[in-house]
Amino acid sequence: MRAVTPLRPGDPSQLGAYRLLGRIGRGGQGEVYLAVTPSGERVAAKLLNADSWADERAQRLFMREVALAKQVARFCTAQVLDAGMLEAQPYLISEYIDGPSLAERVATTGPLRDGALERLAIGTATALTAIHQAGIVHRDFKPGNVLLGPDGPRVIDFGIARDATMPATVTSQIVGTPAFIAPEQLTGTPAGAASDVFAWGVTMAVAATGTPPFGDDSIPAVINRVLHERPETAGVQQPLRELVERCLDKDPGRRPTAQEVLLTLLGGRPSDLAGAASMTRPGGRGGRLGRSALTAAVALLVGSGAGALAAAQSWTGTTTLATSGQVSATGAMPAQAGEPSATGAVPAQAGEPSATGAVRTQPGASVTPAASTPPVPPVLPAVDGLDRTAALARIEAAGLRLGTVTPSCAEGVTPGRVVRATLRSGGVDLVMGARTARIPDARGWPLKDGQAAVEKAGFTVKVGYQSGPDWVGKVAALTPAAGAKACQGTQVELRIGIR
Repeated sequence: MRAVTPLRPGDPSQLGAYRLLGRIGRGGQGEVYLAVTPSGERVAAKLLNADSWADERAQRLFMREVALAKQVARFCTAQVLDAGMLEAQPYLISEYIDGPSLAERVATTGPLRDGALERLAIGTATALTAIHQAGIVHRDFKPGNVLLGPDGPRVIDFGIARDATMPATVTSQIVGTPAFIAPEQLTGTPAGAASDVFAWGVTMAVAATGTPPFGDDSIPAVINRVLHERPETAGVQQPLRELVERCLDKDPGRRPTAQEVLLTLLGGRPSDLAGAASMTRPGGRGGRLGRSALTAAVALLVGSGAGALAAAQSWTGTTTLATSGQVSATGAMPAQAGEPSATGAVPAQAGEPSATGAVRTQPGASVTPAASTPPVPPVLPAVDGLDRTAALARIEAAGLRLGTVTPSCAEGVTPGRVVRATLRSGGVDLVMGARTARIPDARGWPLKDGQAAVEKAGFTVKVGYQSGPDWVGKVAALTPAAGAKACQGTQVELRIGIR
């Protein structure tokens, strides 16, 4: 569980449609809060420092970065959900990951080993591949920006990430933590995808040993080691050590890409890696990465349907059998029942226990699972006609959670009262009675003014983006359209113009 402390005097109580519940922490760019959506879902809200975003140009860059961050594939990252402005301060709303950071985990329980380290390496390499797939350079990859959630590691904090195709002059200053900054950044070259791979290598070394491979003492000493000395990786277990050392090469052109790192961890073949190497290298123009390697890697991670490989070769060098008639990762055919395998072991006959105690069955034979007591289905509580507060209390008392809330302006409904409730997968969706109102025309307004006007009219706000020459950095369009009548409580998208 992540520690949440009470809000302090001066903290906002609301960011747009999101109510703040408490403080999660503070980063170099601003405060991070635990918040809740209008439908009751928990999210993370990051309010960025006001002094960095006072001018309109900086706000346009922020909006562009948010639009790019929303393109990052959701697995292994904390998805960016929304963004807005609180006066001159931008805020980001992202998926809430309930777990400690990798930095906190290593500091409290020590380095990771074996399976835990393998899962971390594969999960974070998958995330970095997805980030680069969206054309983004993270620029601050480190243990503090890796959260260990219940479903695995998640990479967070795209606050200083940038579009890989943007001019270097926009973000040419060194940004990040010294022990994780690549040599080329220290000599004035803007961060690229290879810089993220360097930071990934440092992060894996920290996870495996508890110490950065270039030390963590004075900044000048660390910078000197990054530029001129070999990393200290003796404590990293093989074969991860060899991969980490490749990622820490002084020359960014000799480092593997994030796709190559992922395929190596998954036991990829040389031909797979040759295909992944087509990713744009530093020095060329950044661009979109091919999706084939990422798709294949995810398929290996989550498994596939009938006819797929029974297992893949692990990056630790362990070999597993392929499906019947296919060649395994070592090139050997799987042994038939009663014949010795490549290791000399004889597989058990059908119906006989194997060396592990499992019983081998004939191919295609069905296995009847043991009977189990069917679960008791949840019961939908009676909430029709109640106001939202009373309905929520009754839903929670039934052991359920509130799902989506949809307004209805149908004839005969009572505003503010439940019209209909529907039970779905442990949650209750509500249709609430609402009044009709007209959507204000906020086109050409700054985001904060347009958002205030729309919310004052009784609507919730979602921020979107559209390319074009008109109203850059301001509200360019609304959906539903400005002037249209809609139920109060309806979500209105304010689309900000970007080039």
